[in-house]
Amino acid sequence: MQEYIEHEAELRIYYLDGRIHGFEIDKASPADLWTAPDRVGVRHVTPPLAIADATRRLAAAMSLRYGAFDFLVRDGSPVFLEVNPDGDWLWVERAARTDVITIDVAQMLADLHRAAVPGGGPTPPLSLLAFLASPPDSVR
Repeated sequence: MQEYIEHEAELRIYYLDGRIHGFEIDKASPADLWTAPDRVGVRHVTPPLAIADATRRLAAAMSLRYGAFDFLVRDGSPVFLEVNPDGDWLWVERAARTDVITIDVAQMLADLHRAAVPGGGPTPPLSLLAFLASPPDSVR
């Protein structure tokens, strides 16, 4: 629980391994997300530079590849509230009628997969017959 802070704007910022997407959240009451979700407005916005910079610094300090960051803008300055390293994004995408986060999550996962594969290329196709014929101690 945190005390209410007067503010001009509430922003949800998604950090995806260097990529950033911002959403302005408009609600009449702090509880509207849970008590009146149909009254919550969401629009895709370019985050102010100070908030984008703060998001990148916080993500680096916490070694995060992904995070849903909540900020307020008060007197033109960012106020960091919290980060959720498991924060969902579908409710924001649905409300803003976009799929930019889903696309960047897929790209991030593909990039991480490519980086983990020796040689950076695609993995060879699995031979089911060879896998099934392998001795149990050779399968990991």
